[in-house]
Amino acid sequence: MKTKTLIIGTMLAAAFCAQAKKETITFRLDPPMTCHNCEAEIKEEIRFEKGVKKVETSLDAQTITLQYDDKKTSPLTLAKALEKMGYKTTPVTPTEEPKKK
Repeated sequence: MKTKTLIIGTMLAAAFCAQAKKETITFRLDPPMTCHNCEAEIKEEIRFEKGVKKVETSLDAQTITLQYDDKKTSPLTLAKALEKMGYKTTPVTPTEEPKKK
């Protein structure tokens, strides 16, 4: 009986986790990041936002790409968090994204 309960509980937990969808959004920042310290500070601060799973920044393109759990946050919430850090954001469409060198 305990084994069946454990198996059912594990299956339910797996199904619940599978429902969380990871989304990705890229923002252009203004004012621009001027150095690696700015870049590191942004990465460090945005990680504390609920739902953020992965952070990538580009000094060359002046962008930040965030992978997030859409059940826990939204692009608007992420943009507001960056605004609190002093950066205005403009969403970048996939066709605008620069190619990585």
